[in-house]
Amino acid sequence: MIAGYRHLTVGDIRAWVAGAQPGAQLVYAVGFFALKDAATGVAEEVLGCQQLGFVYLVQKRVEPFKSLYIAQRSSRPLSTPSRPLSTPVKKPAGARRGDLRFA
Repeated sequence: MIAGYRHLTVGDIRAWVAGAQPGAQLVYAVGFFALKDAATGVAEEVLGCQQLGFVYLVQKRVEPFKSLYIAQRSSRPLSTPSRPLSTPVKKPAGARRGDLRFA
């Protein structure tokens, strides 16, 4: 585990996006994300923020089979969302459980 890392909630993600400066980074998952954290709603929230242009999503491999999943805050202001952050992202038809794009 990464020192100081804790599992985040959807509320944690929303609060960070609302308060983070452009370029700030948040490790939102560690390990093999699709298996461990997909059920918490964090994956859908982070993907929704990415789809709205609020964050860029990157990965950093730190060990074999262990990656950091990082959201980097973009410069897009929250005052111009195409949907509120509290609106869930709908999975497209054909998306399957465990699909990394729509966990």
